[in-house]
Amino acid sequence: MLTKEEKEFILYWETHSAKTNNWKVHLKSGAWWGLLFALPILLNYLSGWFTNIRLRLPGTITFILLAVAGIAFFFAVFSQRFRWEYNERRYKELKAKEKSDKT
Repeated sequence: MLTKEEKEFILYWETHSAKTNNWKVHLKSGAWWGLLFALPILLNYLSGWFTNIRLRLPGTITFILLAVAGIAFFFAVFSQRFRWEYNERRYKELKAKEKSDKT
C-alpha cells in the first residue's frame, strides 16, 4: 500500500519528468549550486595569499575564470542530472510497488 506522499510523488513525477529531462533545464536549476561550489576557487585566487603566481603568469586570471565557469557548469548539470535520475528510479520503484500491490 502506497502512502499519501508516495502517491503525490507519482503524480508529480508523471507530469514533470519529461519537462525536466534536458541539460538546459538542469543548468538553469543548478546554476546557483554550481557557482556556490566554484566560487571559493575564485575567492581564493583573488585573496592574494600567493602573490608570486600573479607576477609570473599573465594569463592566469583568464584561465582561473574559465576554470571556475567550467566547474560551475559541470557541477550544476551533474548535480541536477543526479537528482533527476534519483527521482526517476524512485518513481519506477513506486510504480512497481503499486503494481505488485494490485495483484
